[in-house]
Amino acid sequence: GHAALIEVREGDANERLASDPPDIDFVLNDGFPMRALDIVKLLAPRIRPGGIVLTDDVGGFRGNYKDYLAYMRDRANGFDSMLIPLKTGTEYSVRR
Repeated sequence: GHAALIEVREGDANERLASDPPDIDFVLNDGFPMRALDIVKLLAPRIRPGGIVLTDDVGGFRGNYKDYLAYMRDRANGFDSMLIPLKTGTEYSVRR
């Protein structure tokens, strides 16, 4: 019953998400660790206050999420962020 509220976009994120959607409430940032930070920076201006970014497996991949975690946990970047102990770690971030 939520199909009208959810939009799944497949393909290269830099191309598919360059300008749309204009207002974002939730981002499941699950893919290649070397792109996670780029995706958030691309979408951040359009994530509404209170919007959630959920990034899976941040504790895995031999530390490839180090820069991502530093960015998301720096309050100057507009997020409050914490680790949830699921799988190898899931970062739960809320846009301030």
